Amino acid sequence: MISFTSCDREAMVFGSQTENPTTNGQGQLNLSSLKIGVNAAESEVQTRAGVDVTNFIVKLYDENKVTLLKEWKYSEMPEVFALNVGTYEIDVLSHEVNEAEWEKPYYYATQKFDISADTFTDLGTITCRLNNVKVTIEYDDELKAVMGNDINVAVSLNQNTKLDFNQTETRAGYFKTQNAENNVLYTSFKGTIAGEMYEVNNSFSGVKAGEYRRVVYSLKSSIGDIDEGGVPTFIISVDVTCFVVDMTVDVDPGADEGIDDFPVAPDPVDPVDPVDPTDPEPTDPEPTDPENAPSIVGTSFYGAPFDIDQSLIIPGQCELIVTLFAPDKIANVEVTIDSDTLTPDILGEVGLTDEFDLAYPGDYATGLSGLGFPVGDDVIGQTELLFDISQFTELLGIYGAATHHFIIKVTDQKGASVTKTLTLISE
Repeated sequence: MISFTSCDREAMVFGSQTENPTTNGQGQLNLSSLKIGVNAAESEVQTRAGVDVTNFIVKLYDENKVTLLKEWKYSEMPEVFALNVGTYEIDVLSHEVNEAEWEKPYYYATQKFDISADTFTDLGTITCRLNNVKVTIEYDDELKAVMGNDINVAVSLNQNTKLDFNQTETRAGYFKTQNAENNVLYTSFKGTIAGEMYEVNNSFSGVKAGEYRRVVYSLKSSIGDIDEGGVPTFIISVDVTCFVVDMTVDVDPGADEGIDDFPVAPDPVDPVDPVDPTDPEPTDPEPTDPENAPSIVGTSFYGAPFDIDQSLIIPGQCELIVTLFAPDKIANVEVTIDSDTLTPDILGEVGLTDEFDLAYPGDYATGLSGLGFPVGDDVIGQTELLFDISQFTELLGIYGAATHHFIIKVTDQKGASVTKTLTLISE
């Protein structure tokens, strides 16, 4: 849910402020123009009715963000504040964030602005977004059926302060990040399963500020050795998956409601073109059967299937294969490479670019084929296609540690499409 709140503030005289802008190398910051928007979309199970910004903190810094010049509660700011000519930065935050907190999302935004002599500077709307990491713990039904009463999952981000989730804990934990893009989430499961004590430790890299990580534990069993009576034994283990829940919602909270003294007349409506009776009837595109919708699956990473929605750490060249499925036949396979180090210039040196379509590769057909990618007629009309990145992985670490996103979009010949992002982290 998206909430926007503005508070009425009384005019206050502050510093060297006067009724008109000063003429001694100063300007006026119009704080009354500051409105705080909050992007509060967290998931389909969002329950908050809104976010109250009354107690949000507003901090004013110098250009290099070395010196804190002033700090206010949003509802208690003056309307105007005098500043010397120069560049400044303003931070808006929901609260002073802790390393780990229960049910306490941390919203944050920052904005730079310039002060000119004898001028009022407006700030406008600053939209705060979730800036810590939300984590919930869940168990599938099969695992719940054999769990003891002593289950606990200790969770931390970057090995800082932990929160303990017992098996009845339904609250979300929020964890402070060290950087925007590449934090590590640690989980430690411990407790009794079917009468036996289990401890399962996991780590998930590539965690970004503002993400919601849904950690789900499930029961995994396999057939072991056969005993003397010819009966196979069963090996029970605990599996874990860390889902990234999409929370991206961008909404402009808009201006305050008021009386429109100068209403604008609506644009004239264009006349409707006459219908030519000889024109053929328009036809809607043929709907796609959900069972025939295209899909993208992680097929082989070091010889084992993998979750394409999870980041993979690539120590060097390795086997990495993704399979593209389109029962209604492939029309396009569009790929975008968003990399910290593999820029378009560097990719150009090996005959590639950061955006291409395997179905219609154009000038990049030779470079793509040389790296083992199918192109052209080997793509169009296929119902199953291997997108083998194994040879490409050798390029990832050449320019140092970095994060690389392969955004893959498959479109079938009925117009249905699916997009997945394969995230690789080179060490």
